Amino acid sequence: MKWELKSYNEDYLTSKSSEFGESKLISRLLLNREINTKEKVSKFLNSDKKDIHNPFLFENMEKVVERIKKAGRNKEKIVIYGDYDVDGISGVAYLVIMLRKLGLNVDYYIPNRVHEGIGINKNLLNFLKKRDAKLFITVDISINNCEEILMLKNSGIDIIITDHHRQIGILEDGEQEKELDILTINPKTSSIYPNKSLSGSGVAFKLADAIYERYGANKKYCTIIWML
Repeated sequence: MKWELKSYNEDYLTSKSSEFGESKLISRLLLNREINTKEKVSKFLNSDKKDIHNPFLFENMEKVVERIKKAGRNKEKIVIYGDYDVDGISGVAYLVIMLRKLGLNVDYYIPNRVHEGIGINKNLLNFLKKRDAKLFITVDISINNCEEILMLKNSGIDIIITDHHRQIGILEDGEQEKELDILTINPKTSSIYPNKSLSGSGVAFKLADAIYERYGANKKYCTIIWML
């Protein structure tokens, strides 16, 4: 992959920096996101709760929340599995904090970048078996190998995949996804959710937001942790 930085005329950048009331660096970042007017800048930097999209616009969100509530009622072990980059680790940490705050039995697993890569491996399976996990939730990771999914399902583990990447493999096929009984939350595959640019940790936040709503919990704590 080759990264290409957007370039701007220095006079234009100076003008926009003055208009936005921000440094040239911040102004450049805003322009890169097509936030190019003072009104858009104000809305982006000073957003309100009413500007946050309803998490239940994700087609599977209701089912996902119900499965997590079931795990809570039955005191099932939930394992959050995340990518080893900043996005994945942040999302995992956030979900673990939020679910534990609600009293759910939650553990997590971050794969070793060098030795494990991404996917279902022997170490992970042993980890899930030792903890008698019943619900497996991914953050910033897609599991597109049918064999891997069946390994989990045959071990009596339900799967929820939260991700923000474009899907390939079995997750491209909605029918196969249903056959394998997988629940996914992904803005790229949603036909309704408007923001297609959520990060992996952003998707984790939307899940936590939905869970807090259905639990009737105070979302103030949910939002504060997200902002830290």
